[in-house]
Amino acid sequence: MEVTPNPLIKQMSGKVFGHKEKISMRMHYGKQRSYTYQNKPEEWSEAQTQMRQLFGAAAYMGRLVLKIEEAKTHFEQIRRKEKFARMDNYVAKQVKAVCEADTELRGQVIAANEAHKKVKGQKAREEALQTEQMALAEQLWARMR
Repeated sequence: MEVTPNPLIKQMSGKVFGHKEKISMRMHYGKQRSYTYQNKPEEWSEAQTQMRQLFGAAAYMGRLVLKIEEAKTHFEQIRRKEKFARMDNYVAKQVKAVCEADTELRGQVIAANEAHKKVKGQKAREEALQTEQMALAEQLWARMR
């Protein structure tokens, strides 16, 4: 069995049965297969860090965009036509595309996500921050139309 390795995993070997340590099960062509691995994480490159930051920020802003009624009905109509499973993931992809085109907006979206991470779990502060950031969500919605 050939497994495409994750860039953070240095070494990986084929399937091994009968061992209880360091075995992971994955689906491969519809069947469960096991393999062992040694995880030796490396530091992420700057490009990987920025890409992961943008993806997380786009997911957060996508959820805020869906709180806008007009945007929600628009994406529900698209969902009926294209039949994708999760609307928030689809919207996050659209937000990411808008942010990749505009670096200033990208910085604002990433800063908004960082502020959200700091207050996550504190219900009152989180709701207050989301109401402040709705202006940014409105701006993103205007660009996505």
